[in-house]
Amino acid sequence: MLLIIAAGIAIFVCLVLHLVFIGIAAKRLGRSPVLWVLIALCTMPIASIIGLILFEWFSEHDKPAAV
Repeated sequence: MLLIIAAGIAIFVCLVLHLVFIGIAAKRLGRSPVLWVLIALCTMPIASIIGLILFEWFSEHDKPAAV
């Protein structure tokens, strides 16, 4: 029983940290953090995965190439 409660708490903490990360990433890209967090929460997990991939791609795309 204790293991199930611990697993539930761990999943909740991971979800909250994931949403915080989505909000930080959206703010850094100049987008609305609240909107992106709501989209990520409502369409979990597919849109969150796609959003993280797109955030990373756009952040790498904007960096100048190292020579």
